[in-house]
Amino acid sequence: MRKGRVREILEMMTWKPGEDPSEYVITFISRGAPGDLEVIRGNEAEFRGDRIILSDGRVIPLHRIVEIRRKGVPLYRKTDW
Repeated sequence: MRKGRVREILEMMTWKPGEDPSEYVITFISRGAPGDLEVIRGNEAEFRGDRIILSDGRVIPLHRIVEIRRKGVPLYRKTDW
């Protein structure tokens, strides 16, 4: 089974030598937030398998991520949300 693109990007962000997670911006569905979206930097979360754990303890499944950018360049954008 092929890994999903979101997971590939987060693995690269986390484990590739020389990568700086603070250069990544992750937008995800956050019910109750303005526009139901929330934005964080990569260094504000910990990647664990099929989810990210935010610094405040919230758990976000990868399927709720709608966009990932690095230095302003889109690496992933969900089209069906």
